[in-house]
Amino acid sequence: MGKQACAATDAPEADLPARSRSSNVPLRESLILSGAIVLIGLLFLVPSLFDKPLINYFSVQLGADLCSAIPAALARYRIWVALTTTLFAMLHNQLLPLIGMKEEDIEGKRLEQAGAEEGGQSVVLSFDKRLIYTCVLAVLLNLLLLTRTWQFPYCIDDAYIVFRIVDNALSLGAPDFDPGIHVNAIASLSHFLALIVTCFLTGWREIPVVSQTINLAWEVASLFVLFALLKRLFGKVQLALFGCAIHVMSAYAILEVMRGKEGCSMMLLLFIYLLAQTANLARTKAWATCLICLTRAEGFILFATTLANELRQKSIIAGPSLIRAWAVPLAVVGLSLMTIALYCGTIVPQGAIVKSTVFHAPIFLCSSFIFAQVLNSFVGIPCFVEGALGLTALILAYLLMGTLLWPYASLRPYLISLILVSAFFIAGNALIAYFPWYLSWWAPLPPLVFTAILHRINHSHLNSRIAGSGQAIIALYSLVFVPFHAYMQPAPYSGVYSRLPIFYWDNLDDRLRMYEEAREYLKKVSSPNDTIAVSEVGIISYTFRRCKIFDLLGMVTPEALTLYPVPLPARYGAYSIPPQYIRLYKPERLLTMECMIRNGVAKDEYFKRNYEIECFWQNDAFQSNGIYLFKKRQAAR
Repeated sequence: MGKQACAATDAPEADLPARSRSSNVPLRESLILSGAIVLIGLLFLVPSLFDKPLINYFSVQLGADLCSAIPAALARYRIWVALTTTLFAMLHNQLLPLIGMKEEDIEGKRLEQAGAEEGGQSVVLSFDKRLIYTCVLAVLLNLLLLTRTWQFPYCIDDAYIVFRIVDNALSLGAPDFDPGIHVNAIASLSHFLALIVTCFLTGWREIPVVSQTINLAWEVASLFVLFALLKRLFGKVQLALFGCAIHVMSAYAILEVMRGKEGCSMMLLLFIYLLAQTANLARTKAWATCLICLTRAEGFILFATTLANELRQKSIIAGPSLIRAWAVPLAVVGLSLMTIALYCGTIVPQGAIVKSTVFHAPIFLCSSFIFAQVLNSFVGIPCFVEGALGLTALILAYLLMGTLLWPYASLRPYLISLILVSAFFIAGNALIAYFPWYLSWWAPLPPLVFTAILHRINHSHLNSRIAGSGQAIIALYSLVFVPFHAYMQPAPYSGVYSRLPIFYWDNLDDRLRMYEEAREYLKKVSSPNDTIAVSEVGIISYTFRRCKIFDLLGMVTPEALTLYPVPLPARYGAYSIPPQYIRLYKPERLLTMECMIRNGVAKDEYFKRNYEIECFWQNDAFQSNGIYLFKKRQAAR
C-alpha cells in the first residue's frame, strides 16, 4: 500500500479536501517527517548550551551587567524551540496540505498578460521532495526563533507608555497613563488588546516580555502564512521557501520582535491580507483589512483602496455577498472607534498630534527615510539621499518594483495603498526615522520582489544554463550579501553591535538601560509631591508612580504641546525642549538628553541659576553627549 501511495505522487492531485489528503499519508512517511522535524529542533538546541562563551564574548564589549540577560534569552529560546518543534511534528500532515505542498505548472507569460494567479495542472510532491522541503521549512522556523530570541531584552522607549497603560488597566481598571486623565496614547488598539487579553488569561505581569512573546508568536505565524502566499502566488515550493528565507534573515523583522510595538502584527496582517487577496477569500480579506485599521491609523488608506477595488470588481448582483463579508468587521471597527471617542474625546492618536507639532523636519525628509529603508532592504547598505533627490529616488524605486509586481493582480491594492501611505507620510512630513514600526508597511516587499525576479527568470526565454546562473546569483545576493551588509552597517532605524544577526545593540538602545538606572534612582530620592519633567517618558514611567511625571513631548501630558513650536534659535536636531517650560512649571527635576536642551534650556539664565546636575550618564545617541538629571537647588525651593 505504501508503494502504491508513493507511485501515485506523480499523478495529478484529486480535488479532495486537505483533511482527506493528509489522512491518506502513510504512517511510515508521517513518522519520518516528524522525526526529521524533531532532529532539526534538537540540533538547534545545541548552541544554547554554550552560554558562557557568549557571555564572555559580549562582556568584553558591553559589560557583564548587560550580558547577564543572555541566559534568560537562551532559556526563552529553548522553550520556543521545544514548543514549535512539538507542534510542527504533530501537525505537519494537516499544515503542509493546507499551505499547498504541491507543485503547480504556472505559465509566466500567461500570468503577466492576464494579471491573475491562474494555475495549470498540479501534482502532489514525491515523498523525497516533501521530506527535503519540510526539513528546509523546519530549519527556517528554528532560525527565526534563534535570531529573534537571542537579543537583549529592552523594548523601544515608546512601547513602555502602552505597557504602563496596560498595567493600569489590569490593576486599576482604567486604561489611562495617569488614572482619571483620558488621553488617546494607544497608537495600536489591536496590540493593546492582545496585551490585555494575554496578561489577563495568564496572570503574567512582565508586560515587556509579554509583548515580545506575542510578537514572536506573530512571526512564527507569519512564516507559514508567507509560505502559503508565495506558494500560491508563484506556484513553486522552492520559490516559497526562498521568500521565507529572506524574511527570516531580515534585519528589520528581527528587531521588530524585541521592540515590543505593533510591527510584527502589522506584518502578519499584511501577509494574511495578501494571501486572502490571492486566494479570493472574501471574509478573511475583510477581517485582515479592518484589523490593520485597528493596528495602524493609516491602515484606513489600505481599507479605502481595498473597498474601492472590491466595488469595482463586484457587480450589483454580488452586492449582498460583499455586505455579508464586510458587515461584521466594519461593525467591530466602528464600535472600537466609537468607544475610543467616548472615552478619550477623540479618535486621533496623540502620537499623530505630537509628530505634527513637536518635530522639526526639513521638507521631503520622510521620503528620504522611506527610500533609505527600501534600499537597505534590497541592497543591505543604507544610503540617505536628501531633499528632492530622495523623493525622486523613491519614485524610481516604486516604478522598478511596480514593473515586477504589477502583473500579479492580487498585489495591486497593496501596491497602490503603499504609494498612498508614502504620500500621506510625505505630505505630513512625519519624522518616521526614529519610529521603525511605521516601516512595517514595506516589510513584505523584499520577499515578494526577489521571488518575483526568480519567477521571471524561470519563465524567461533565456538559455537554461544562463537562467540557472542568474537565479543562483540572485539567491546568493539576497540571502548572503544583503543580510551581511545589513548586519554590518548601521541601518536607518538602528545600528548593530554584533557581527551576526544576534544580540543587536547600539547607542540608541544603550540609552534605555541608562533610563532604567535613572528610574530606579528616582524611586529612591523623589518625594510624592515632586514633578519630574522628562524628554522621553517611556521606560522612565514604567512601574514608576511615586510622583508626577510631566512628558515634555506631550504624548501623555497634552498641555505640553501649548509650548510648541520651539523658537528657531533654541532648536537642535529634530526635537528640542521648549525653553520657557522651566520658568512656567518649575519642576523638581529634569531628566533629558543633552542635545534636547543644548540651544534652549541649557542657555537660559533662570535654569542655570536655579538648577544643578544631580546625575549624568554618558551616551552619544542623537549626537548627544549624555543623559542629564538636573534638580532644583535648595535656594530655589
